[in-house]
Amino acid sequence: MGYFNPIYGIFNEVSIREQMCQQQQFHNSQIIKTFECVHKLEDFLKSADELAPQYRDIATVQCLILIDEYVKRQRTM
Repeated sequence: MGYFNPIYGIFNEVSIREQMCQQQQFHNSQIIKTFECVHKLEDFLKSADELAPQYRDIATVQCLILIDEYVKRQRTM
């Protein structure tokens, strides 16, 4: 006898394990992306160190403008 009622999944051990596995995979992928993001920021900062001091300020200002635009876009979503 099959149960096709979605509420049945609440008590279905296989369904619960699948959901937990999916959540764990999502979490793991987000952690990896977080570290990649931080690594890219570190790469930017290292590349900024290669600039002459007067140009480092220009790069910093441009980066801050980009961050400001990003934050503004996120607020409108």
